[in-house]
Amino acid sequence: MRNLSVDRILEIQDVVSKHNTGVITMPVIDDYVIDDFMENKLAKGDFHKVPLLIGSNTNETSSLVCPIFNGTANRTQMETFLSTIYNSTILNEIPTVYGPISASKNPLTYVNI
Repeated sequence: MRNLSVDRILEIQDVVSKHNTGVITMPVIDDYVIDDFMENKLAKGDFHKVPLLIGSNTNETSSLVCPIFNGTANRTQMETFLSTIYNSTILNEIPTVYGPISASKNPLTYVNI
């Protein structure tokens, strides 16, 4: 991709996005810009310590997660899904910050974190 023009990359991105309904923008471990998963770097403390502002939009992940489950999911399905996208360090911290998934009225809204 380093040899492609910006126009060519945008052209390809447009074609791919029209034919894919799932999540397609994922970080790529290329050992050039990104050399490890974010979760691993955080766990190792291997990152620049700078002020950080993090925010979220209400129901931001619903457009990504709800279609996967056709608008409905039980607690077990959601726990399984979360375990496919987060490592154990993060999985163990989520309930500490957001409460247990069992307290959520709808497991799909639990991922709006």
